[in-house]
Amino acid sequence: MKLFPVLAYLLVSLSSNSQETGILKVQFSIQNNSYEMSDLNAFLTDPNYVDNVLYSTTPKDQVTSGRLYTLSLSVYPQPFFRIGLYGSYQSGGIDRSSYFTYMNSSSELETVNFNYKLTTDALSAGICSGIALNDLLHFTEKESTFIKNLGLELYLQFGMGFSRLRDVLTLDYTDFEFMYYYHKSSDVQFDAGVGLDYPLINNDFFTEIGVKCGYQYFKTGFISNSNSDIIPNTGGEVKLTLDFTGIYFGAYLTFGK
Repeated sequence: MKLFPVLAYLLVSLSSNSQETGILKVQFSIQNNSYEMSDLNAFLTDPNYVDNVLYSTTPKDQVTSGRLYTLSLSVYPQPFFRIGLYGSYQSGGIDRSSYFTYMNSSSELETVNFNYKLTTDALSAGICSGIALNDLLHFTEKESTFIKNLGLELYLQFGMGFSRLRDVLTLDYTDFEFMYYYHKSSDVQFDAGVGLDYPLINNDFFTEIGVKCGYQYFKTGFISNSNSDIIPNTGGEVKLTLDFTGIYFGAYLTFGK
């Protein structure tokens, strides 16, 4: 973990020169990700593990996608190359509503509505970098004004992710929630993609808006509870991982000087 303070120091040192040459950038992005989640989805739809009291039939909904937010700060040691630090948050899940019946103390059938919400999320941080293909391909020498101002970048992100699985069951006759937290941390995250942007403002302080697409690899180890016990407790028959791996599409906004 000593790596991040060192990188932060280098980034501050480089930014002192960046502010003089116009190569300091802050970027915020939002994107929709597809998720693999094969272990988790197999468990959620397996009739051997679904509570038959709560569901008359096995639910079919799965965790297949989520949303990711990223904030990064980068400097340019070379006009065509940037390096910096990033932080991100992503989440996905399912939301089920159903009901079950039971015999109350008066020997009458009573119906109880319930809501089940499962959320899987992760915080990540690490190193980001990018190569300005528009600079290497000499876009500024083109005749078209649009192409001259167009930005095209190949980027990479590599860091550590801290993931969590949470499920909450709420019954309609009470505000009490049955809540369980499981987590597994220190998992490698890798992200690669292509960004295409165009300037909105181009003076001492510039603003760019863009779109991007790419691929994320982020698969955790077996999720465990606070006692480091692998869950769920099914006699070792099931071991779950969280797999955020998949393609994504998104948009971003860049500010710089």
